[in-house]
Amino acid sequence: MTIRSFDLLQPRSLPEAVAMLREHGDDARALGGGTTLVILMKQRALHFPYLIDLQSIPGLAEIKREADGARIGALVTHRAVETSPLIRQAFPALSRAFGHIGNVRVRQTASVGGNLAHADYRRRRCSSSARRSPPLVPRVHEPFRSRSFFAACTKPLYSLPSY
Repeated sequence: MTIRSFDLLQPRSLPEAVAMLREHGDDARALGGGTTLVILMKQRALHFPYLIDLQSIPGLAEIKREADGARIGALVTHRAVETSPLIRQAFPALSRAFGHIGNVRVRQTASVGGNLAHADYRRRRCSSSARRSPPLVPRVHEPFRSRSFFAACTKPLYSLPSY
């Protein structure tokens, strides 16, 4: 099946991406790697007239050390978390856990942010994040801040039609 047409918007900053999401509302979705979203759109299970490409926004694909831990950008792949020297040293259990997601091909493509955004039960890492002490808590930018992170772990940002 072919994917239905859509407009690809390319913001240069996170605030610009958030503004685009607000402007287009339910007609838009953020696109990182697109592992799940594009497949669902090709299957015509979903359609969004606007996709907001996050690939051009600086910093979203980086892993950085911070004073209180590490920042893992939304576009960081599962494989990057698995193989990151910083994560291996500071959070070895996290590195090992990400090494058990899917296969290498999936880990090389799928992003951490996409996993959280889709709340796919087959790839959920939220429950282990919630049980950690101290818990792993992502910093979420508007317009998603109104949603509880842990609610997002159990409810997708959209639902598939039933047949």
